[in-house]
Amino acid sequence: MSLSNNTNILGKYKIVEVTFNLCVIFLEEVLLEYFPRNYLNQYISICQRNPSPLLGYILVDIETNKMVAGVLARRQKSKGITNYENDVIYIEMLATKSQFTRQGLAKGLLEEIGDLGSDMGVKRIELHVSISNAAAINFYYKNGFKMETKEKDFYRNVKDYQGSKIALLLVKNLTGT
Repeated sequence: MSLSNNTNILGKYKIVEVTFNLCVIFLEEVLLEYFPRNYLNQYISICQRNPSPLLGYILVDIETNKMVAGVLARRQKSKGITNYENDVIYIEMLATKSQFTRQGLAKGLLEEIGDLGSDMGVKRIELHVSISNAAAINFYYKNGFKMETKEKDFYRNVKDYQGSKIALLLVKNLTGT
């Protein structure tokens, strides 16, 4: 069930469509918990140069007006190794602040971005995840993603990245498109 249909979650959080300025605030408020500042600064710089519009949603706690989770994505050509020639939704970031995990927020955001992709006629979602991030890999597998390939030096340009430089490209086919 997507977030827009889940009154239990929406009674506590409001869902907001992403703009570039919200993206920057999201990076500061949520992702700084998981990534070093220089990685986020690199990401902001890439966002400013990338011509593809940013898509996604941010969940805001209604009581505190603070961001608690979000998904950032783009519609673009496939990064996969297969001959998949149609556009995909590529998820760049999906995160929930640690004190808000295990409430179904990330799952709901994944479903929202999938619904958006389906509405756009896109048939597939792709994302990269560090091979050292077992919790994220398990989460994506539970939500219908499958590994397409390993990329050995995916994080090579990230200064001070502490995790494995190896990333998995995970894909999920959308139904109903």
